[in-house]
Amino acid sequence: MLRIATLGPAGTNHELVARRYMAFAGIEAFELHLMFSFAEAVEGLLEGVVDLILQCAVHPETPETLGGNFRKVFAIDSFITDSQELGILSRKGGDPRGRLGILLPANASYTDLSRWRELVNVPSLPIIADRLLAGELDAGLTYTRYAAEHPDVLRVEEVIGSPDDVWIIYGRERVARSGEILGHAEGAGVQAIRRLAGL
Repeated sequence: MLRIATLGPAGTNHELVARRYMAFAGIEAFELHLMFSFAEAVEGLLEGVVDLILQCAVHPETPETLGGNFRKVFAIDSFITDSQELGILSRKGGDPRGRLGILLPANASYTDLSRWRELVNVPSLPIIADRLLAGELDAGLTYTRYAAEHPDVLRVEEVIGSPDDVWIIYGRERVARSGEILGHAEGAGVQAIRRLAGL
């Protein structure tokens, strides 16, 4: 059975997109390994514990995953998709301008961060929600669904939406050849570029 590693805990965009990608690829039987970090995922890939890694291109660990391991871990596919709606959530009755939980630097440009007295870098968006619910943070950039799930505690201060992110699939074997572009020449992106070029 195919084993794919991505960022946990359960409920991350990485989990959502990994499942979406497997459906897109027509793979119904797979094991999803939710890792604490991509360093752990790379270790699992190199040790044969997993077969693939899925990572968002803007994740803070991406330069190390790809650049730091380029002789033994290879990008074998990439794609574009949106994910869960993001927003600024705050605790009801708390200080909405106090401590903001945020994944830095990946989400730093999504909103004006000068509104908060303190920025707390948190490794994943579900953990931001957990810390908001526990009262450890006053506000957080996380999934808006948590406000709907906990309306007695959380409210949405700002809806950010969901960016169309680039996602990378890594494996142990290189699939590209020198000078070759791996892509879909008839895909929506290439078609849009051809239209811009007047073709």
